[in-house]
Order: sequence, then C-alpha cells, then structure tokens
Amino acid sequence: MRRQLWGEDVVRTATFGTWQALSPIDIDLTHTHLHLMITGKEGACGLIPGGDGLLQWWFDVRWSPSDPRPTAPLAELRRRFGHWASPVPEVLAAAREEDLGFFGHHWNRVRPVWGQGRVTLIGDAAHTMPPTLGQGANQTLEDVWVLGRELAKGGDLPVRLRAYEKDRYPKVSLVSQLARRSPANWRIPPAIGRLFPESSQTTMLSRFSNRLTAVTG
Repeated sequence: MRRQLWGEDVVRTATFGTWQALSPIDIDLTHTHLHLMITGKEGACGLIPGGDGLLQWWFDVRWSPSDPRPTAPLAELRRRFGHWASPVPEVLAAAREEDLGFFGHHWNRVRPVWGQGRVTLIGDAAHTMPPTLGQGANQTLEDVWVLGRELAKGGDLPVRLRAYEKDRYPKVSLVSQLARRSPANWRIPPAIGRLFPESSQTTMLSRFSNRLTAVTG
C-alpha cells in the first residue's frame, strides 16, 4: 500500500544492524529481571533474561547492505567483543551459531501526509525506524489511539484521516529522527553520557506522546 501511495525506494537503510539470538545461557543475569545495555567503540551489546533459563542477547554493529556477511559470524563477534567486561565474554563463550540471526535496520522520512482519500497508513508503513529507542511498537499504538479518536468524531472519512495524519506527524517525525540519529552503537564519551542520563530521554519522549499528553493535559 505504501508503494502504491508513495512509489518505490522510500525506505532507506540505517547505519547499523543487529546480530541477535535467544539462547540457553547459564549466567547469573539470566536468572534475574535485569536488563543490561553496554556500549563501546566496537558497537553495543544488549542482554535481557527471557525466562526458563533463556537469555536474549544482541550486538549492534555498523552495517551497510553492500557489506559482505561474515562466514563465521559468532567467531567475528567473539573477536570484536570478546575483550569486553563480564558478562559479555561469558555470553559469547556459551553462544551457539545456530541461534544467531542478523537484522539490518531501516528508516523512512516521515511525511506530513500519509494517505489520500479513504486510505491512510499506520505503524511501520508510515514511519519505519530503527529499534534504538524501542519506539516502533509504541508509535504504532499511538497511531491507533489517535486514529480511533478521530474516527469516533464521525463525519467525512477523508477529513478525519487527514486530521489523524496532521496530529501524528510532528510527534512521530521527531521520534523517528531521534531513533535514526542516535543508534546505540555510536560511542558517547563517558563525560557526556553522565550529563544526559537515560531518564532524561524517557522524559523527552513522553512530552511528544499523543496518548500521555492527552491523559495528563
């Protein structure tokens, strides 16, 4: 549907991709409710307990579709990240090649108008973005909330769809730009990182939430 509305080649590649897996890895973190995100000049690593002795783990690396895929990706990850602090070496030592998959990330510039007539777009179709901020699903849910609010007003359907797009555009456009320009594998000097804690980013995102601003306004 997006191709029908906007034509081809509207989605671009982001600058990074993710090697990730869900594996039975027996380290202390696997049996907790903690989530670790570790960054460095080689990229980024994320670790999330998956329950039942499973650990979801991933490594973000610089990527372009023209880059050759490594024949032994796990060996490459061990070479690149094996010297990092614990528990990264332990995770890589216990990892299995057959669990590993690669996901290249993409984005598209958010347009002021997403549809025409009685047709509109929601979610990734309208605003594909990398998962840096974990906003793909969140922004889709906000799309649905605003769209439902507009449709409930009744009246001319195309008018309601354009109102939905107009309301969502400035908010989701900002979030998309933040996700594209701040991939987790960009190294931030510790002195700067201490000035901008993660909670400040969460606060900023909440200010541009259709749902939260409507509830608290």
